[in-house]
Amino acid sequence: MLLTCAKCETIFKIDAGAIPKEGRRVRCTICDHVWAAEPRHLSVPPVKNESSGQALLIGILALLILFSGLSVSRHTITAIAPGLIPIYHRLGMEISSNLQAVEVQGLKAERQRNMIHLSGDAMNTSSWPIHAPDLRVVVSNAFGHSLQDEIISLKEGVIASKEAARFAHQLTLEMNLADDVITEITVTPIQKRVALP
Repeated sequence: MLLTCAKCETIFKIDAGAIPKEGRRVRCTICDHVWAAEPRHLSVPPVKNESSGQALLIGILALLILFSGLSVSRHTITAIAPGLIPIYHRLGMEISSNLQAVEVQGLKAERQRNMIHLSGDAMNTSSWPIHAPDLRVVVSNAFGHSLQDEIISLKEGVIASKEAARFAHQLTLEMNLADDVITEITVTPIQKRVALP
């Protein structure tokens, strides 16, 4: 509590219980003025406010950190809550697949002349759901020359954590090949921009 000398206006900081309800005689240590101090003469010290500039800076930093987190994690956030995709699009932020979390597994391919029947799984190896990528299918000859390159889309829009999206595709080669011609087929996940729902 604060007590102010009535004569020299010096302000003293004292304990709240130092002046009883009935009052007490006090002496100023600066001007030696003596007066009867009562609880009504006490005042509360002003609360020190942090400077508004510092509070503003802290607020801006907090918003930047939050925005950065929402920006960096937008692919995962929108896989969990697709309703947020339009908001990110309005902010000019693209949503796409997390290719590091996708593994093509169990690839099977059967070729008869110019027809290839292809199947397998696009496995989400991450701990979070992801937007399903597109798959690039490349058919090459024994010398590594590309015979055909095609993009296929998965039916699922989102692949749950540690789950797989099954794919099956029939590919027609643009050239007829004899059954004994050796071909190599590779399937690679590629980025897919997520469109508005």
